[in-house]
Amino acid sequence: MDKIYELTRDAMILFGLALSSWSGESVKWLAGDKWWVLWVRIGILLGVFFIILFLDRILPRLQSLKSIRRFRCLESHFEGIWFEKVGVSARPYSICTIKYCSNTKMWIYSGVGYNKDFKPAAEFRTYSKHYDKENGRWLFAGTAQLLRLDEVGGYTTAFTGEVIPILKLPEDRTDNKVVGTVVDIRVGGKDEVFHILLYRADSLYQGKMPSIEDLKYYKPDEVEGLFRQMGNLIITPSDVRS
Repeated sequence: MDKIYELTRDAMILFGLALSSWSGESVKWLAGDKWWVLWVRIGILLGVFFIILFLDRILPRLQSLKSIRRFRCLESHFEGIWFEKVGVSARPYSICTIKYCSNTKMWIYSGVGYNKDFKPAAEFRTYSKHYDKENGRWLFAGTAQLLRLDEVGGYTTAFTGEVIPILKLPEDRTDNKVVGTVVDIRVGGKDEVFHILLYRADSLYQGKMPSIEDLKYYKPDEVEGLFRQMGNLIITPSDVRS
């Protein structure tokens, strides 16, 4: 959609320049009492001006609206809530969100990882760095923290490192599954590469998307219940709680 937007904008600019280059002939037409020709040209030029203004200034600001984002960006079809199967035994489950921040004009992919007892084990927050349209790969980068329970029942950071998730978006925008690869850098004091499977879970949340803080303080039974609603896609018979 961005390419169509750029081509449309360039075409309107060329059209406006071509129309303005004919303004010298308007003097001849005025001499023949063809005032309406001048007014038509002025109207067309104003129309071109406002279309370019809309494409340059107004449309980008409208990207805060989900319907506009879906028209312009393929990746916007994948914003929402996702449950993850994570290829790390210490935190095999995750609940995450992909959402657009209108203030920073950036996509945020963040969430909480849970251990086999469905207790918070890690959290991460990443920001979109690049979307490869040709290969459908969406690159994020940010930080991740391993969590531990403190004395008052809250969660504090045990280790902090960098994380680089790469999501492979399917061509079908309605697909409910996304695969990805994650690179952990010094998370828990070591580097690690693992695979993830994301399953769309928007149907479980009809209201506002939960924040990381919300996800961290879900009770284990609540988390397990949410995952079990997704069926064996997430929790397979081989998953046994410790």
